[in-house]
Amino acid sequence: MIFLDSHVQLYMETIQDLLDPANDNIAIVEDPKTGDVSLPGATLVEIRDQQSFVELLRLGEAHRFAANTKLNTESSRSHAILMVNELTYMLYGDYDLVLLVVIVQYFYF
Repeated sequence: MIFLDSHVQLYMETIQDLLDPANDNIAIVEDPKTGDVSLPGATLVEIRDQQSFVELLRLGEAHRFAANTKLNTESSRSHAILMVNELTYMLYGDYDLVLLVVIVQYFYF
Protein backbone atom coordinates (compact mmCIF):
# COMPACT_ATOMS: atom_id res chain seq x y z
CA MET A 1 0.00 0.00 0.00
CA ILE A 2 1.27 3.45 -0.92
CA PHE A 3 -0.06 6.79 0.37
CA LEU A 4 0.27 9.99 -1.65
CA ASP A 5 -0.47 13.50 -0.42
CA SER A 6 -1.68 16.60 -2.25
CA HIS A 7 -2.34 19.88 -0.50
CA VAL A 8 -4.08 22.72 -2.35
CA GLN A 9 -5.97 25.88 -1.54
CA LEU A 10 -8.96 27.51 -3.13
CA TYR A 11 -8.30 31.24 -3.17
CA MET A 12 -10.01 33.88 -5.28
CA GLU A 13 -11.63 31.23 -7.48
CA THR A 14 -8.37 29.46 -8.38
CA ILE A 15 -6.82 26.24 -7.13
CA GLN A 16 -3.23 26.73 -5.96
CA ASP A 17 -0.75 23.99 -5.07
CA LEU A 18 0.51 24.42 -1.51
CA LEU A 19 3.36 21.94 -2.06
CA ASP A 20 4.54 23.79 -5.19
CA PRO A 21 3.47 27.46 -4.94
CA ALA A 22 4.56 28.19 -8.53
CA ASN A 23 1.74 25.88 -9.64
CA ASP A 24 -1.00 28.44 -9.05
CA ASN A 25 -3.79 27.68 -11.51
CA ILE A 26 -4.72 23.99 -11.33
CA ALA A 27 -7.61 22.84 -13.49
CA ILE A 28 -10.55 20.94 -12.03
CA VAL A 29 -11.46 17.94 -14.19
CA GLU A 30 -14.78 16.14 -13.92
CA ASP A 31 -15.34 12.65 -15.32
CA PRO A 32 -18.52 12.96 -17.46
CA LYS A 33 -19.53 9.34 -16.76
CA THR A 34 -19.03 9.12 -13.00
CA GLY A 35 -19.05 12.76 -11.95
CA ASP A 36 -15.79 12.21 -10.04
CA VAL A 37 -13.68 15.33 -9.72
CA SER A 38 -9.87 15.36 -9.81
CA LEU A 39 -6.99 17.84 -9.84
CA PRO A 40 -4.50 16.20 -12.23
CA GLY A 41 -2.07 19.13 -12.04
CA ALA A 42 -1.65 18.97 -8.25
CA THR A 43 1.65 17.77 -6.83
CA LEU A 44 1.56 14.23 -5.40
CA VAL A 45 4.16 13.37 -2.76
CA GLU A 46 4.61 9.92 -1.23
CA ILE A 47 3.99 9.75 2.50
CA ARG A 48 6.80 7.57 3.86
CA ASP A 49 5.91 7.75 7.55
CA GLN A 50 4.18 9.90 10.15
CA GLN A 51 7.06 12.40 10.25
CA SER A 52 6.98 12.99 6.47
CA PHE A 53 3.20 13.48 6.67
CA VAL A 54 3.58 16.14 9.38
CA GLU A 55 6.33 17.86 7.35
CA LEU A 56 4.05 18.00 4.29
CA LEU A 57 1.24 19.48 6.40
CA ARG A 58 3.57 22.15 7.74
CA LEU A 59 4.91 22.95 4.28
CA GLY A 60 1.40 23.35 2.90
CA GLU A 61 0.25 25.50 5.81
CA ALA A 62 3.33 27.73 5.42
CA HIS A 63 2.25 28.52 1.83
CA ARG A 64 -1.40 29.33 2.65
CA PHE A 65 -2.56 32.87 2.09
CA ALA A 66 -3.41 34.70 5.32
CA ALA A 67 -4.11 38.35 6.14
CA ASN A 68 -5.34 40.57 8.92
CA THR A 69 -9.05 41.02 9.53
CA LYS A 70 -10.97 43.19 11.96
CA LEU A 71 -11.43 40.20 14.28
CA ASN A 72 -8.14 38.33 13.90
CA THR A 73 -4.53 39.39 13.53
CA GLU A 74 -4.00 36.53 11.10
CA SER A 75 -6.86 34.80 9.33
CA SER A 76 -6.92 32.38 6.45
CA ARG A 77 -8.33 33.88 3.27
CA SER A 78 -8.47 30.51 1.54
CA HIS A 79 -9.95 27.06 1.88
CA ALA A 80 -7.34 24.32 2.16
CA ILE A 81 -7.93 20.83 0.79
CA LEU A 82 -5.71 17.96 1.86
CA MET A 83 -6.02 14.90 -0.37
CA VAL A 84 -4.65 11.55 0.74
CA ASN A 85 -4.56 8.94 -2.02
CA GLU A 86 -4.29 5.29 -1.03
CA LEU A 87 -2.93 3.07 -3.78
CA THR A 88 -3.43 -0.64 -3.24
CA TYR A 89 -2.20 -3.23 -5.66
CA MET A 90 -2.40 -7.00 -5.78
CA LEU A 91 -0.66 -9.52 -8.01
CA TYR A 92 -2.63 -12.60 -9.03
CA GLY A 93 -0.64 -15.82 -9.42
CA ASP A 94 1.75 -15.96 -12.33
CA TYR A 95 -0.11 -13.32 -14.30
CA ASP A 96 1.17 -9.85 -14.92
CA LEU A 97 -2.26 -8.57 -14.00
CA VAL A 98 -2.14 -5.79 -11.45
CA LEU A 99 -5.27 -4.48 -9.81
CA LEU A 100 -4.82 -0.88 -8.75
CA VAL A 101 -7.31 0.60 -6.34
CA VAL A 102 -7.22 4.32 -5.71
CA ILE A 103 -9.02 5.69 -2.69
CA VAL A 104 -8.95 9.43 -2.29
CA GLN A 105 -9.86 11.01 1.01
CA TYR A 106 -10.42 14.74 1.18
CA PHE A 107 -9.98 16.83 4.28
CA TYR A 108 -11.15 20.44 4.18
CA PHE A 109 -10.01 23.12 6.58
